[in-house]
Amino acid sequence: MNATLVAVLLLTSTLFAVGYLIALSRLSRSLVSAYPKADANRRLGAAMVDGLFCTTFLVVGAATLTFVPLVVGGVYVIVRDGLVPGQSIGKLVFGLTVIQLDGGGKCTLSRSVKRNIIFGVPGLNLLAVVFEAFLCCRDPQGQRLGDKLAQTQVVVGKDAKELVKALQKSLLDGLSDLERVRNRRPKPVAEKV
Repeated sequence: MNATLVAVLLLTSTLFAVGYLIALSRLSRSLVSAYPKADANRRLGAAMVDGLFCTTFLVVGAATLTFVPLVVGGVYVIVRDGLVPGQSIGKLVFGLTVIQLDGGGKCTLSRSVKRNIIFGVPGLNLLAVVFEAFLCCRDPQGQRLGDKLAQTQVVVGKDAKELVKALQKSLLDGLSDLERVRNRRPKPVAEKV
């Protein structure tokens, strides 16, 4: 039984590797963008944060013997770049954003599924991590197969600190506007005698 399982895993891994290389060679190389390649260390950090987030769900699911945390972790892996448009939790922390190459908008939920679906397949996702990381480093724009399929690219964007500052500024501006409105009380009309 163990030999059969190992044989099945080896076969599916081999088929995945061959399919990966075929898909990579057939995809258009004309998806060139004007955006520079995002820093590999930032991408690694973002991937580690997302990985820890998902691992937390796995551990909770295993510890409580419930299926829901496993599903939530699996769904997060696939849709993470489309929840907050263009940013997963890790990308937010490290100031990275996923953009669409055909229009420059932020990554949508459907494109997030396209670029991350490969990580949702148990067993093959481990092999995909290695292939995709290698391709990120080797590609001139830092695009992996998922990016090429979804026509996206990871670029430097706003990080959490910048977003918090912007939120603070807008809240303070709102409070000062409220204060101005409050101080503009109508003047009492003088009574005629």
